[in-house]
Amino acid sequence: IRDAYDYNSIMHYGEMFFSTNGLPTIVALGDKAINMGQRVALSEGDINAVQAMYGSDLSLASTENVVNGNNELSITVSNSSVQNASEIVVTIPIDGRAVLAQSDNEWQCAAGNEAVTCALDSLAGNTSSTVVVSLEGLSKLNRELLLEAKTHVSNNVNSPVAYNKVAQSDSVVTQASAAGSFGWMTLLIFMPLIISRRS
Repeated sequence: IRDAYDYNSIMHYGEMFFSTNGLPTIVALGDKAINMGQRVALSEGDINAVQAMYGSDLSLASTENVVNGNNELSITVSNSSVQNASEIVVTIPIDGRAVLAQSDNEWQCAAGNEAVTCALDSLAGNTSSTVVVSLEGLSKLNRELLLEAKTHVSNNVNSPVAYNKVAQSDSVVTQASAAGSFGWMTLLIFMPLIISRRS
């Protein structure tokens, strides 16, 4: 299918590459005005390919329970993909409430005045991990949790969004920047080609 062919891929040769006589070495069928190949940035097709190959499928579920007169927040992050997810961060709004305890379970949590951030280095495919945070008082959280990951997060059944946005199980949609969602894996794939073209 012609529409699926990515002439603008960073991996595509330009029409004059390797020419020894000044004539094109490759031409587009049909539309002669198409520009082929570039070394400026990943094309949309490049990005989609990396997402398909290395994406994870994260979801976030949370429950709040009353324990000894305080709120205990249990947060479970699940990865439904076969690919590992990396650099997972859950931000929990606390609005000045004291943090009484944080479970470990490979999570590293840090409390600030406005939020607790809990980070997990990696989550294997088809697994889940839970972190528990105990907050002083009984008032419910009045802001949504935020889940971010370095690894691209595929669309999942709970959230029709792209890049590293995911949704809570109660349909509260998180807000995450799409910038930098491909990280070192993208560079690992394409950097050798970029370097070889410039040398």
